[in-house]
Amino acid sequence: MFRLLSWSDVERLQDLLDDEEIARNLKRVPFPYTREAAVAFLGSLSEQQLDLPAMSGLEVGGKSVWAIQYEGRLAGTLGLAPGVGVEQGDFTLGYWLGRDFWGRG
Repeated sequence: MFRLLSWSDVERLQDLLDDEEIARNLKRVPFPYTREAAVAFLGSLSEQQLDLPAMSGLEVGGKSVWAIQYEGRLAGTLGLAPGVGVEQGDFTLGYWLGRDFWGRG
């Protein structure tokens, strides 16, 4: 299930991303991943707006980052980034999952 990230996700986000194996595969995630980094990331989300309709199941459109939730817990995030230059009009889709959710198909 997808939902918007919220301030209540700070600790879980920090716990999941403070994993060197995950950070190694993500372009903009520092390691170690601190609580301050999680707070800064969540604070930046208010500025992330794209001209997109609401995702299925969400009433809020225009967001570019969503929480991936599994069995009521934050499992990772999904994000869209607009292309620039020759890629203008295209989007890059990125996601990550916490180690607990790897290998589940």
